[in-house]
Parts: sequence; C-alpha cells; structure tokens
Amino acid sequence: MTVGPWQIVIVLVILVVLFGGPRLSKVGRGGGRRLRRTKESLVDAGRGFKDELLQGEGDEDQVAQPVERRDDTAQA
Repeated sequence: MTVGPWQIVIVLVILVVLFGGPRLSKVGRGGGRRLRRTKESLVDAGRGFKDELLQGEGDEDQVAQPVERRDDTAQA
C-alpha cells in the first residue's frame, strides 16, 4: 500500500483543523529539536566509544586479571 499525494493532503488538513496553524508549527519545531538532540547524543556516544577504542590500542600486553570472589554466605 503506497501513500499518495491526496492522502498526505487529507492528513495535513485534518492536522490543521485539529491543532490550528500556530500550534502545528510549534509541534513541528519541537519534534525537530528532539530529533536534533537525539542525533547529537548518538554522535557524541559514537565519538566517546571510538576514543576509548583508540586509547586501548596500546594495551595489548595487558591482560585483564580475574576478580577473586569470596562467598561469605557459606560460613554458617
């Protein structure tokens, strides 16, 4: 099922009738801001991840040591 130009026009007319012109522009502006913030946070997270990977490249000789766990509940 494809969306034709008439379906888009009908949806836009219904939105304008329900929300009004000024309110609809505020809703669109807010949605754009949310999308921009989401994109920026994803890009920042990707940069941080990439930086951590690049910092760890020189650590091939270091091997993670296992953590010794003590089971205190068995001393009953």
